[in-house]
Amino acid sequence: YALAIWALSNQDWVTAEEHFERASQQGRANVYLPLRAYALCRGGDLEEGRRLSAKFQRTLRSPDSLAELLNEVCATPRAQAPASN
Repeated sequence: YALAIWALSNQDWVTAEEHFERASQQGRANVYLPLRAYALCRGGDLEEGRRLSAKFQRTLRSPDSLAELLNEVCATPRAQAPASN
């Protein structure tokens, strides 16, 4: 998880997603879904990112700000993706 956060902070989207995926295999995979979706979409794999985002959003009782962020990031091609705050 720590390596994933480091990669995320360096905008190394592929490495971040790989580390999040490994962390998810150790348990509580749903916790990592939005992080994996974000990294995938920012890295340009919009199809897989959207799939994971949709899977995550099905676990929510109602839409929230994280779901809205994922929708925005995953709707935008990489070159035009909004900068993270």
